[in-house]
Amino acid sequence: MKRLLVILLFLPVVAACGPKTKPTLVKTDAAIYEAIKGLHETAVLLGRSQVITPAQELKIQQALLPVSKLGEQATRVLAAWTSGPTPPELRQLVEEMGRLTQRIIEILPGDSAGKAALLEKVAVVQQAIATVLILMGGLQS
Repeated sequence: MKRLLVILLFLPVVAACGPKTKPTLVKTDAAIYEAIKGLHETAVLLGRSQVITPAQELKIQQALLPVSKLGEQATRVLAAWTSGPTPPELRQLVEEMGRLTQRIIEILPGDSAGKAALLEKVAVVQQAIATVLILMGGLQS
């Protein structure tokens, strides 16, 4: 009985001695989610305030859909990731963010109103992804 008590008392201490990367990854992954959500909300706000047209808002939301789906997939994969190569879902998210940037530039050409706000939000998402990649040790095959 005494041995069981000692084990139960020290188990949390031993468990807490593991690498701290996992909780940090979870928090950073939440930052990716919040950044993608912020990008969506910005597009909605720009549409409602008539800074961009309904057609432009629709195109931006359509361009955001693959990013949102990959963000959800990356969340599930990162929750299970311990070490090793970068999950393909995260690599795809990086690539899709590049495509999203290009689409925003196409949808809102030149110095179109709202373009800077959307590209700023894209940069926030990319920064959150970069932080996750740094914590994981960079892009690894």
